[in-house]
Amino acid sequence: MSVSISGDGSLTGIDQGLNVVGVLTASGGFSGNLTGTVNSSGIATFTSGIVVSAGTTAAPSISPTGDSNTGIFFPSADTIAFGEGGVEALRVNSSGNVGINSTIPSDLLDVGGTGSFGIGRADSNNYNIRVRAGTSGLSRFIAADTSDAGYLDYDHSSDSWIARTAGTERVRIDSSGRVLTPYQPAFKAYGGTFSPGSVISFTNTSVNVGSHYSTSTGRFTAPVSGNYLITASMFVSTTGSTQINIRKNNSTGTLELKANTNEGAYNAISGSCVVTLSVGDYITMFADSGSVLMGEQFTFLSGYLIG
Repeated sequence: MSVSISGDGSLTGIDQGLNVVGVLTASGGFSGNLTGTVNSSGIATFTSGIVVSAGTTAAPSISPTGDSNTGIFFPSADTIAFGEGGVEALRVNSSGNVGINSTIPSDLLDVGGTGSFGIGRADSNNYNIRVRAGTSGLSRFIAADTSDAGYLDYDHSSDSWIARTAGTERVRIDSSGRVLTPYQPAFKAYGGTFSPGSVISFTNTSVNVGSHYSTSTGRFTAPVSGNYLITASMFVSTTGSTQINIRKNNSTGTLELKANTNEGAYNAISGSCVVTLSVGDYITMFADSGSVLMGEQFTFLSGYLIG
């Protein structure tokens, strides 16, 4: 059945209800119950709202003509979703969280998928991404996982960028542009005895970040692969030839630094070199001959990771 209505009045049916099965084309006003297809060429006003079926991803409850798998549907209570081509593209859940390619948004904005996304200019100041400070005075970017232990902070109180892993500060760029790396491997070892023909096991450390220098073995063991700056110094206490060398993995074939003096007593000599180490490689200071003073200000071995 097809019914056409024209005019500017209201149409009422039996007992104030109009029941039409088929196609209804109306121009003007009407009230009642409709089952079928309603075509309106003007503005349709529904004072009591519209109730539709929940719909599905493949068949949204609200969709445009000729594109039945694209539109709005309601996958669960208090949840709105938007589908495109039969695939859910965006969802607002009952907590007000927005998920893009994510059906379980756990944050205010949760972007799923393996690709990247960009955020365009947010305001007249040409900000691309703008995160305001939270209650702790930090603007925080989190690499979300089960522990949320990796994140980048901007500390507004000190104007510093802070990078954290495992919940601990690893790198800081302060307000003067200085890069601070408190966990960068570094050491300075001194003290003990000088015994020609053996590795010097320095018994003390004034710096030993990460405890990678062992006072029992006399070794600095590389915790990560990279280039290390190694420095050695000695102060000769007797006349005659005194000689030390820095070895990689205690091999005479990998001498990294060799120093000697024949100038007599009370002469100082020092040197440094860059050594490439793999994880587990180690550096030792070997005493070839002579005698030196072993105080911290006289004879020591030090080094740190360059990068």
